[in-house]
Amino acid sequence: MASSVSDPTPPGLPPLPPGHGDYFTKTQWTVLMSLLDATIPSITAVSNKKDDKTQLGIADAGFNEIVSKAQAKVISGRTSVR
Repeated sequence: MASSVSDPTPPGLPPLPPGHGDYFTKTQWTVLMSLLDATIPSITAVSNKKDDKTQLGIADAGFNEIVSKAQAKVISGRTSVR
């Protein structure tokens, strides 16, 4: 008797209770993003890095690979990380 084995399927998340459509209000999201912009350096390729205080440079090849993968996922609509 042959059986087929497939990858495990993660359980789905339960729906949010009524009235809980978003974790933060629009104003709270704006404040959070402003704080993150002020504290987290922008990430760029070493060849494009212009400011040591506000930018984090990574190797050009690694940066280009990450950008390509991110663009492919956005275009395809996939959200899983692999």
